[in-house]
Amino acid sequence: MTTQSLKTPKTDQQLLRERAKQFVFDYPDLHDLAYSVVSKIMLQHTQKVFNPDKVYWHRFGSASSSPRTFTGWQHSGKPLQSMTLIELLMQNFNAHDEEASDELSLYGGFYTDGPDHEVFDERNEVPMLPQTLLAEMWTLDFSSLYTRRMERFWSSHSENFCILAKAHYLVAAGNCLRKGQLSPDDFKHVTRFVVTDPSQPATLKALRDSPLVTPGLSVHTLDINGVKTYDMLRIVIADGREVIYRPDAEQPFQVFENERALYNWLKGQFASEQAGKALTGNFLRGEAARTQDSVRFARGVSELLAHDWRADVRLINQSRAPIVGDPFIYLRDIARQVMTTDAHQLLTSNADLRKQIWIGYLSAFMQAFGGLAALGWPVALTLVGAGLANTGLNIDQAVNGKTPAQRRAGVLGAIINTLYLLFNLPLLMSIRAMPEPVPLVRADVVSLPSEVVESGVIVDPLENMEGNLLLDSLTPSAEEGRFRGVYSLGNGETWIKLARLPYRVMFSEQQQCWFIVDPDNPFAFVGSKPVRLGLDGEWTLIQSPGLQGGSPMDPQVPSTSSSVPPGKPYATVHSTFWDRYLQTDIFNEQYYAERALTRQKEVMDIWEPTTDDVLESDSSPEGDEVYRDPWHGKHRVFKLGEDDYYGANIMLYTQEDTVFNRFLRTGERRGSNQVRFIERLAGDIQVVGYSNDVELYRGGSGDRGTSGAVFRSGQIKVGDVLVNTDITSFSENPYVVSAFASSRAGAPTNAVIGPITFDDTSVVFVLPKGRY
Repeated sequence: MTTQSLKTPKTDQQLLRERAKQFVFDYPDLHDLAYSVVSKIMLQHTQKVFNPDKVYWHRFGSASSSPRTFTGWQHSGKPLQSMTLIELLMQNFNAHDEEASDELSLYGGFYTDGPDHEVFDERNEVPMLPQTLLAEMWTLDFSSLYTRRMERFWSSHSENFCILAKAHYLVAAGNCLRKGQLSPDDFKHVTRFVVTDPSQPATLKALRDSPLVTPGLSVHTLDINGVKTYDMLRIVIADGREVIYRPDAEQPFQVFENERALYNWLKGQFASEQAGKALTGNFLRGEAARTQDSVRFARGVSELLAHDWRADVRLINQSRAPIVGDPFIYLRDIARQVMTTDAHQLLTSNADLRKQIWIGYLSAFMQAFGGLAALGWPVALTLVGAGLANTGLNIDQAVNGKTPAQRRAGVLGAIINTLYLLFNLPLLMSIRAMPEPVPLVRADVVSLPSEVVESGVIVDPLENMEGNLLLDSLTPSAEEGRFRGVYSLGNGETWIKLARLPYRVMFSEQQQCWFIVDPDNPFAFVGSKPVRLGLDGEWTLIQSPGLQGGSPMDPQVPSTSSSVPPGKPYATVHSTFWDRYLQTDIFNEQYYAERALTRQKEVMDIWEPTTDDVLESDSSPEGDEVYRDPWHGKHRVFKLGEDDYYGANIMLYTQEDTVFNRFLRTGERRGSNQVRFIERLAGDIQVVGYSNDVELYRGGSGDRGTSGAVFRSGQIKVGDVLVNTDITSFSENPYVVSAFASSRAGAPTNAVIGPITFDDTSVVFVLPKGRY
């Protein structure tokens, strides 16, 4: 048997992750290319690595000669003009500098200290003459360089774009279903032209296939007065309902009963200055679009605001014909066209200025990514799941990252997260549990079913949770979104009024729901009550969203939850699975461990340094080792060999978990850097990635301080949420459970002396694959 035949075939999820990684690596990021070129210029002329954002150009009104400096001049006092190297490239040397370039070195230079330093000489000088940079800018054909990279990208990744765009579309639909923003029927409608059955695990083949024939459903563009959006789809259902897909929105899918309802929604959006401005960006992008379509679009919006909907007046959706063929190929072609238009604008907008193609590009680009100019986030990234609407660490990195490596890591992280959710779409659908309102028993008392009864007396579930706060002088948010109807205080607290009384609330990201909390102990694990804002603008208590439980390990054994009354011990059942894996078996325990390690290596894709990367110590108290690449990307998690992995924060958690767990469980700090430790750990785990392809197991017992006696008492029921901070205590090796659920108390198998016993404190936790 050859070595090749033993190699495990890659899963579709692994293949897609590889495609996503190459997609992001090849993506023609303007900032990446600019940063790279500038860094190379500096490296070429100084033989040193500098961060262009940390190198300053200073212009002075006077100078004194110095034989120790590279330029021959030194300066003191505040500079007359100061900017970073990147900012200088944005603005260029002025016209006088170009004609009198010999004066550049006399009155200006590059330094590693900012304008407040006041002493500029050989100690902080960057050894590069300003004339050198000016000459490089004159000879650089950046436009051709970028155009070639862009053409190469689309030639290689046209299919990958469609696959990733479909993945993002399906995940967005699954999230909207889970949040109750799409009904199950609407979810089927919007997904059935992409995949046959979204409740089944996704496959690469299904994502590559052409769209399915869907009678009674058509896909269109959205337009106002003939001006189309460039990244939105309009799905029209046979019964007249319409669904808008807006990939960059917090709620990507909006359902409307008919075109009149869509018209009224658009009217409401443009009536709000903030919402109207955001939506305008989906129609008009860049100077070319504004020049060509802004007058017609503005006229259409004015007509929209001034008149009610009429069937005989086609103010919206003048284009009645559906998109021909695959809608995602249509989006791909639009994304390519927008990228080309953006590049043309950025690279030629200052073409009338001598030798400033580079400067015109960088100025417009930096404005776009700084949130100032008009191009906005790249359409091609929004459509594949890396849009600005995906808030969180990944996208924050992508927007605010200071280096190409950080920016690329942020974009890739967002897309990988989309793929992870795609392959867990059945799980996403199964936990949607749309909460139902609980009816009011009296005008001032709201009851939950489990809390009504005890000699016929109604127990107020909100007893002692009312806040001592007057909200009458404040106004709740009226904006659409999660904060509608919520009072946001200056100290960050959020409150609502329910039955005219004030209650403090907190939003659960996991359950996508607001909870009334104890105002004096808002972070308590128990006691919070879920609420929802009704269409009438009133808050009501709802049934707890809960979490669905998985199926038992042995299907032939009936579930004990139905046969055991609440509050009583569980019945004893037989499990052939655990009859096997709770036995002591050194050989198979080792075999399963090695198999698990092999699988984990295949799943992970850890960065490996090259000879160009520099090993250094970071700013952590321990001075952890990190690698810095030539463009200043910092890598805390890396791999030096086949079995040589490094991740200082993950190792710290593994060896000294109490540093983290004590704080997470009790709030007790051990040092001033407690929160920073956790942030670094979360960042490193993010780099390692996600996988839920296997079951995970954990054992507990009284001997380990993790007793399961509370489960036997019946106090914990299906739907209760268990919180665990021991993220490394789960294993995919079921033989490990015995060590922690028995009298072994964690001792390794080869150290066991005497009989092994289990008692009423023994407990086993199982996380089924694909369900966590």
